[in-house]
Amino acid sequence: NIYAIAGDTPSGVTGAVEIYNPGANAWKAGAPKPTSVSNVAATVVDGLIYVPGGYTAAGEVITTMEVYDPANDTWDTRASLPAPLCAYAIAAVGDKFFVFGGWDGDSYVASVYEYDPQEDGWTAKTAMSTARGFAAAGAVEGKVYVVGGYDGTTEFALCEEYDPAKDDGTRVPWTIKAPMSVGRGGLGVAVVGKNLYAVGGGWQSYLVYNERYSPDTNTWANIETPITAEWRNLGVAATTAKIYAIGGYSGDYLSDNQEYQALFHLY
Repeated sequence: NIYAIAGDTPSGVTGAVEIYNPGANAWKAGAPKPTSVSNVAATVVDGLIYVPGGYTAAGEVITTMEVYDPANDTWDTRASLPAPLCAYAIAAVGDKFFVFGGWDGDSYVASVYEYDPQEDGWTAKTAMSTARGFAAAGAVEGKVYVVGGYDGTTEFALCEEYDPAKDDGTRVPWTIKAPMSVGRGGLGVAVVGKNLYAVGGGWQSYLVYNERYSPDTNTWANIETPITAEWRNLGVAATTAKIYAIGGYSGDYLSDNQEYQALFHLY
């Protein structure tokens, strides 16, 4: 199942949880997130969905992290972020996850935090080279690719590789990779197979396609998009062979659920 959690709506910030079953092509409601927030992302570790921080209806950036258990349709809290954050990128590697950049209520930041569910604790890691929010991240073979972003003036085409295994204080964990063909702020990222798919963006630029990145060849290729111009702050998730791009903003709030066939099995 795919879980759409919290966000902005025409009537304001919400904590709604909607659950999509791709096999049945049907939605149902889940238990709402206790704290309504926007500008958040989520990741899954050991069957639990972690949603750190966010931007409240009162205009406050918070540190609270709430955790959803899909098996029981219940919410709990875990250790708060070390600093208030929203509009960050997030990705899991193994039994931990990482939060990259974001907005702290005053400025865009380059911070990186690692969360260990076993210890229920956060650790500050090596920061990114460029402070930005509204980027997206995906993990391929133990490495995280942080893509795009926006800092209030510039929409970035950056693609940077982060290797958690090298972030030990003696090595450089960050590597600049080939950039996208256009800057994308507020994009979403999904991983299918060994490829990373960047969907949406368009904070300032006019978008006419999405892009696919191959870490093996360090190259980007264009793929089609169902929505042109701007399509930002959407939710993007993948199943084994398909990508789902849900909601977002394109001149108005969207309720779209777009499916992309990313992988085919040939016999």
